[in-house]
Amino acid sequence: DDLLRRAACLTFEDHADPVRQVRCWQRAGVLIPQPAALPHLDDVSFDDAASCRAMIERYMTDATGRESIAQAQRAGIEGRLSFAAGMKMVVARIVESLRNEPKSTVITANSQAPARPEAA
Repeated sequence: DDLLRRAACLTFEDHADPVRQVRCWQRAGVLIPQPAALPHLDDVSFDDAASCRAMIERYMTDATGRESIAQAQRAGIEGRLSFAAGMKMVVARIVESLRNEPKSTVITANSQAPARPEAA
């Protein structure tokens, strides 16, 4: 129950299955295989209070490093999860579907509409 409560932010419904939701995101192309969830994730991750403190102290004095990592992570998210990225995925999928469509069913500007059967 504790795991489900903590993972609730990953789902759209109160009782949704988190694994099913992630698989859905994967099928939809939102989760793109890559070496890490975010660029430089290891550089900003910590395991306990001491490593958190060390990370905070490190980046408090490294504005260039903070900005560089933030910019790379922002670009990683925007490249996968922004509206523009989503529209590019939709258009790419439509183009792929059209390319795989049998030629006889492709309708062009010069195509004639199919004849309607006569009413009896």
